[in-house]
This record gives sequence, structure tokens and C-alpha cells, in this order.
Amino acid sequence: MNRALAAQIEAEIAAIIARLYPGAGGRSMYGGTMFEKEPGIFKTAFCGVFCHERHVSLEFGRGAELHD
Repeated sequence: MNRALAAQIEAEIAAIIARLYPGAGGRSMYGGTMFEKEPGIFKTAFCGVFCHERHVSLEFGRGAELHD
């Protein structure tokens, strides 16, 4: 996967998050982007997007707590 495609996927995920959580913010962390429901308050982080050489991962730290 080339870097441009990975960046496009990351941008599309960020757009979905912005639509679902309008007040959420993202910040660079752990080599990717962490999203927080309350920007600047890490304990409100709910997911992260990480671009790798061959894939992009969307990770949920407490995914089992999310409503289906």
C-alpha cells in the first residue's frame, strides 16, 4: 500500500469520526492519530488510526464497551 492511499484511508476514517462525534479531536500519538471525545483530555480517547507499510488499522482501546 502506498503512503498516499494510506493517507486517504486515514482521512476518510477521520471524516466518519467527525460526523459521528462532531466535538471529537485527533492528535498525533504512538505513530498514528488518537481520537478523543474531548480534545486534549486523553482519558476520553476512544480509538486510534495507524498507517503501516501494508495496512491501516483502526483500533479501539475499550471496544467491548462500545454500543453495537
